[in-house]
Amino acid sequence: MCKPGARAVKPLNPRAPAIIWKLPICRYRSTAGSVMRVKFLAAVFAAVVIAIGGYMLATWEIPVPAQRVEKPIADDRLPR
Repeated sequence: MCKPGARAVKPLNPRAPAIIWKLPICRYRSTAGSVMRVKFLAAVFAAVVIAIGGYMLATWEIPVPAQRVEKPIADDRLPR
């Protein structure tokens, strides 16, 4: 007898002994395993993306400006 949620199927080999034909082979149609697999792969993908992004930011040598930038600001724009 199969557990709830499972269905009994016959063996694939038609020349199997009669005792095997009398035993139910239970196959589950559970989606919990596939959902967990998708969540695990999504977590691994997110961890890899974060690791690559952190490595890129840690090793990225941002070039300094080629020329000095000076912009005058009027005194009336900066209240005291």
